[in-house]
Amino acid sequence: MDAEIQRLKTSKSDGHMFPDTVEERGKSVNWSAFVNSMNEAGFAARNGGGSIVRFENRKGEGSINFHRPHPDPTIDPVMLQAMGQRMNRWFGWAR
Repeated sequence: MDAEIQRLKTSKSDGHMFPDTVEERGKSVNWSAFVNSMNEAGFAARNGGGSIVRFENRKGEGSINFHRPHPDPTIDPVMLQAMGQRMNRWFGWAR
């Protein structure tokens, strides 16, 4: 039996991890907006030391680490798509 794909209704910045349009593929997201989106999706952010932030699933279904961008707190489009691929691999996220 195939695993069910998790569909989430969250803020716009999650859409940038799974872009549908050329316009979405070119947009960056502020780190704070990304953290808020992950919170809406059921993940708690914990400092992991240095620039590492651990996002723990509140349902106890695992966690994932992302590096907070610095000194500029902006996540570029390429990094957003890579983050989306990791969320797909580990949590089944898809657009």
